[in-house]
Amino acid sequence: EELFEQQTEHFMICLGAGGRTGGAGAEGLIKLVRNYAQLLRLPKPAKRVGVLMTLPSASEARSKQAASSAYTAANELIRLAENGQITPLILIDNEKIKPLCPDLPVKEYQPAINRLVADLFDTFNTLSASPTPYTSFDSMDYLDVLTAGGCTVMGVTEVKKPRDKHAVSTAIRKNLETSLLAGNYKLGKAKTAAGIVLGGKKMMAQVPGLQDNINYALDVLTAVTGRAVVHRGIYEDDVQKLRVYTIISGLPAPIRRIEKLHK
Repeated sequence: EELFEQQTEHFMICLGAGGRTGGAGAEGLIKLVRNYAQLLRLPKPAKRVGVLMTLPSASEARSKQAASSAYTAANELIRLAENGQITPLILIDNEKIKPLCPDLPVKEYQPAINRLVADLFDTFNTLSASPTPYTSFDSMDYLDVLTAGGCTVMGVTEVKKPRDKHAVSTAIRKNLETSLLAGNYKLGKAKTAAGIVLGGKKMMAQVPGLQDNINYALDVLTAVTGRAVVHRGIYEDDVQKLRVYTIISGLPAPIRRIEKLHK
């Protein structure tokens, strides 16, 4: 309690459903963490606990026991997310991870995947607490995304040609289409989303038309997510690259992907 009391606003429980035990015991752990959030007197404790769970790859799912355990755990977490008892629910697909790191040695493989996910959270956490001379994605915007319920997807893409009118919007589309997160989401049914652009200071000051390109890209995100509330953020740093981050929440579960575990 002393470690978290002053700073904790949201908890994320990480579960692996790629082995034989799947996500067994997840509900008990969720209740434990929810009680802890209540002990810290966080408002609406059920909305302060989220879950990140991996889905087994095709080779892992060849074990009927592993596939069955993952199927049961995923459906239980989906039920909790739909009932507002956890938020967000993030499903990471082991089958989609393999192409991202094809040449890594065994020892570095899992840590690299873990960093991909942790870095995304770290960026959202950091930027939401950082000042910007442009458009702010503040802590309340971030909390709105995290507590929207349902499933959540995240992504990041580097924009190679920031002067190209469609480059930033293409990066957003890539975030939505290619990710280590489970696919088959109905993005048009999202409840809330955020598009955040992070670029180098010189780039922000010198690239003509970049603001228009960013606005167009974020309008694309708004169109793709239908009636969702879309938060925007524009930030700068000392890295001379342009990166686009997206996070979309309140999504219905990817039932088609889950059902593959039941075959």
